[in-house]
Amino acid sequence: MKTLWIIILYIFVLLVWTVIWFFCAPTLARDVITWYGKVDWNDSVGKVYNDISYWPGELNKFDLYVPAKKWQNSNKLIVYIHQGGYVGWDKSEDKNLLQNYASRWYVAAWVNYTVRNKSYPDATVTEMSEEIKQSIPVIKAEAEKLGYKLDMMAVAGASAWGNLAMIFAYCDAEPSPIPVKLVFQFVWPVSLDPVDWLWDDGSYKSDEEAQKAIDFLKLFSPEEITVEMMRDGTYKEKIKNISPHKLVTEKSMPTLAAYGLEDKVVPYNTSGPYLFPALEKNKVTFEYVLFPKSGHALNRDKEQPDIMWKKLTEYLEKYLN
Repeated sequence: MKTLWIIILYIFVLLVWTVIWFFCAPTLARDVITWYGKVDWNDSVGKVYNDISYWPGELNKFDLYVPAKKWQNSNKLIVYIHQGGYVGWDKSEDKNLLQNYASRWYVAAWVNYTVRNKSYPDATVTEMSEEIKQSIPVIKAEAEKLGYKLDMMAVAGASAWGNLAMIFAYCDAEPSPIPVKLVFQFVWPVSLDPVDWLWDDGSYKSDEEAQKAIDFLKLFSPEEITVEMMRDGTYKEKIKNISPHKLVTEKSMPTLAAYGLEDKVVPYNTSGPYLFPALEKNKVTFEYVLFPKSGHALNRDKEQPDIMWKKLTEYLEKYLN
């Protein structure tokens, strides 16, 4: 019973932070990440095709943004995976970013997928990742119907969904029908290990401590994990497929990241310290922009947004051409 209440409390905290993030913060993360570079969206800039189905699920839809005029970027795709703590949000919330990409002649897709909520209480990161993978061939086909023959792509995301973007980039890029050349993310979690989130020492001396960690992992992975696995550390292999830093190889694509060092929702210690050494070890090109005064909203460092977007423009021009 105590373990159940811990899980309920964890989900409640995620939901509360999502509500605060969406309604209350004076400058929201979606403003810093997606409002920056807002364009006057009209037919002379581009067009959006809404709610295209890619999989049987109710939420398996995407919006496709295409530029009004074809230019040198018009055969390049940017796939953005929406944020929301694995439990909410929707592709319609941050359309400014997709409009901005289309205004620069990129084709852009905003993907929805099954989130963990009252209707889908057992949805896991593993299943969400599979849905993202299934969307790419359909995005490619729909773009070709409109005359855009996509030959390379970047994948992006923010917050929890940045985790999904990295999993796709580092694990599912090779079989992708569109070659993945770049991944860029904001305030993402890299490690979902209970040690980093439940503030335990990882010894799991009592069955209760081990079960608490197992219940935490069930929120993200359908893998069967036992108390013994928690104690001997073999559970780490079971969660490798949702641990982006474990998926990095020498073939991984250039990576761009941004983090708030005061982030209490996705603490920096669950992210950069895991990812950057893995990229460096495998000699993968990467850069990151740190927001030293900011939390999850990246809203307390005046100059950092300009630096972040300038760096993103450089990466898009260099690696998506």
